[in-house]
Amino acid sequence: MTPFLVGPVFPYLAAGAVLLLGLFLLWRGKRGRGWGRRLGFGFGAVLALFGLALAAGAIAMSNAARALEAARPAGGRFVAVGGERLFVKCEGPRGGPTLLLISGAYSSGWFLAPLHEALRASHRSCLVDRPGTGWADPAQSPRTVEAIIAELMGAVTAAGETGQIIPVGHSVGGLFAANLAQAYPDRVSAAVLLDPTPPSWFVEQQALYGCGPSSPGGLAFWASMFGLGLVPSLNPMNADTPGSPNKALGAIYPTLVNLESRPRSLAAQREALANACRSGLSLVRSPGALGDLPVLMIVQDQPAAEIAKQMPKDLTPREQTNWKLLRAQWERDYVGFTTRGTLVKAPAGSGHYFVLNEPAFTLGEIRKFLAATARPAAPPVNP
Repeated sequence: MTPFLVGPVFPYLAAGAVLLLGLFLLWRGKRGRGWGRRLGFGFGAVLALFGLALAAGAIAMSNAARALEAARPAGGRFVAVGGERLFVKCEGPRGGPTLLLISGAYSSGWFLAPLHEALRASHRSCLVDRPGTGWADPAQSPRTVEAIIAELMGAVTAAGETGQIIPVGHSVGGLFAANLAQAYPDRVSAAVLLDPTPPSWFVEQQALYGCGPSSPGGLAFWASMFGLGLVPSLNPMNADTPGSPNKALGAIYPTLVNLESRPRSLAAQREALANACRSGLSLVRSPGALGDLPVLMIVQDQPAAEIAKQMPKDLTPREQTNWKLLRAQWERDYVGFTTRGTLVKAPAGSGHYFVLNEPAFTLGEIRKFLAATARPAAPPVNP
C-alpha cells in the first residue's frame, strides 16, 4: 500500500474523489427542496472547490518534483543497490580510507555537503542519498537498520570505493555510522560520530511515547501530497531558529527542504526511525560492541539548566532521578563501546548543528583524529 500512497497517481485520485463527491451533492441538492437543497448545494460547492484545490496542489507538487529531479548536483551519479538507484558523489584523492558522510535523521546526504567540500581536498569523501531521500529512488520496505547500513555500504562499493571506509555520521546518521562499523569490521577502519543520536534516546522515546507507527501518516504526510510543504511559510524546516543549518547550507537549502517535503521522503523517514526505535537488538548499545575501533565522538555542550528544561512533565521523583541518569548516559554512549574512544565537546552554544555552524572547530577535530588513526598504533609495552 505504501508505494501506491507515495506514488504520483494517488493525489490525483484523492482530488478526483473529493471533486466527484462535491458534484454529486450539487446534483442531489438541485433535486431537493428547502433545507435539503441548500445543504446539498452548500456542502457540494465546498467539496467541489476543495477537490479543485487538491488537484491544483497535486499538479504543483508534480511540477516541483520534475524541477527537483533536474536540480541534481553536478558530479553525482546513480548506482544500483538491491533493485534501487541511489545517488552518490565521491570526490577527493585516493590512497587512504574513504569517508562516508551520513546525514542526520533519514535525509539527503547533501545536508553534509559543506563538510564534504571541505574534506575532499585532503581525503576521499562520499555523499549518499539513501532510498526515498534526495535524488535516490523511492524506498522499499522495510526501512530497518540492517537494510539501511547495507544500502550505504553497497552504494559506496558500487561507486568504486572498495577499500577501507570511515563513516562520518551526524545525529541519527551517527547511529547508522556506528552500526555500519559493527556490521562491517573488515571494511571500517575508524568512525566519526557528530552529536550522534544515542541508543538510550530510543529507550527514552519508547518508554515515554512509544515508537509510533512505521506506516505513512500524519498531517505533514497528507499535506505533502498537495504541495503545502513547498510553501516556505508553512514548512517548519524554514524557520530561522537559533543554530538552524539553513544559512550554512546556503543556496542548496531550499532544494533540500523541498526534497524532504515529498510524500516518499516523509514516509521513508517515519518508517526508518520507528523501526530503529522498536528494534532494540539491531542497535549498537553495549560496551565492547566495537572492539578496539578508533572512534571520535563530538557532542554539543548543553548547560545543565537547558537539559533540565527538556525533562518530561508529570514524572515522579524516582522517575526524574532515572531520567537524569539516562540523559547523563548520552555522553558516554558509543565512546564506551570501544577501547579507543575519544570524546570531545563542541564550543558552548554551538548546538546540534555545530557540524555546519562551527566548521573550523569540526574540521579541525576530524582532521586531527584522521591523522592520528593513519599512524601505526604503538606496540604494546611489556610490563
